[in-house]
Amino acid sequence: MAPFALSAIAAGVLAKLVSPTVALAPLVAALVYVVLRRKAGEGRFVLRAGDAGIEVRRERGSEPVARIAIADLVDVTLDRKMQASGRGGSATERVRLALERKAPEVPIFMPDEHVTPIEAQEWYGKVRVFLRKHGWVPENEKENEKESEKEPESERSTP
Repeated sequence: MAPFALSAIAAGVLAKLVSPTVALAPLVAALVYVVLRRKAGEGRFVLRAGDAGIEVRRERGSEPVARIAIADLVDVTLDRKMQASGRGGSATERVRLALERKAPEVPIFMPDEHVTPIEAQEWYGKVRVFLRKHGWVPENEKENEKESEKEPESERSTP
């Protein structure tokens, strides 16, 4: 904020004392400052399926953020965060996806920042469908299948 305020003050002083043309110099300097300081975005997260499992990449990144074997992926969950409103209003919920891996690995969060619950829920469904197409089954469903296989046939069917 300071570069803009200072450049506007300097432009006003130069326009008054020297000339309006010279007053453009601080404004151009502030514009150059903004352009040079701008951080190039790495892009969104992209999931790619391969022989070794799933690669988590950035759109504009050359190297993958992580490689996960399908067997090591435990679940896809939503990481929720309540964010207080700056003006005393009610808190808003912000959400991001978390790819849960087997211990001791930490989850991979996508995106880095939290987004609206509607957007996160949409991506949650899309990611789970994508992973299931490539042979992934959540751990809790694997446990349910194992339990149902252990039950005798007579207990499974109820009249």
